[in-house]
Amino acid sequence: ESGETIDDVFAVITMAEKRWKGDEVMEKALKHISDPDREESKKLLALATSAYQEAQLAYQQLMGRAAEILANKELDPSFGLELQDNVTKIYNVCVDGVKVANLQNIEMAIRADERLDEVAVLIRHELFSEAKELIENVRGVYFNIGLTEDNERIAKTSNMLELVEYGVKYYDTVAHKQFEESK
Repeated sequence: ESGETIDDVFAVITMAEKRWKGDEVMEKALKHISDPDREESKKLLALATSAYQEAQLAYQQLMGRAAEILANKELDPSFGLELQDNVTKIYNVCVDGVKVANLQNIEMAIRADERLDEVAVLIRHELFSEAKELIENVRGVYFNIGLTEDNERIAKTSNMLELVEYGVKYYDTVAHKQFEESK
């Protein structure tokens, strides 16, 4: 039993290391979030997500181990309770679950940012309604992940929609030769 107890302690340490690695990598990813090189941010987000998921798996295994100890009449239940206590001191299901959800939201925002890069091509080809639809879809993603009107990404898409509207008006004016001077 003492060998298993030592294994349990090492498993708790491993779980803590995975969680802390997730925190560390997530912090790096957030520092690079505005970089033009989105691939680096996506790699860091994937690493952080992986570390959190490994910590979550370790949590589940350790809590299962604690339940086994508590269920075994031949073992001292204090070991199981102590294991549960140590695990829950390090890993908070609610807080760490929110971290994973936040990482997923950040990744969705980066993908939406990448889609906005396509707007310039659409405008160059005078596909204004498609550009507007794309921008509105991206805004929808931003709002769905919890961004609000005061967020820079939302403000950027608002400005882009205004520019597309100006482009539509200009295009209509030129296409229909509705210049004020010609009237």
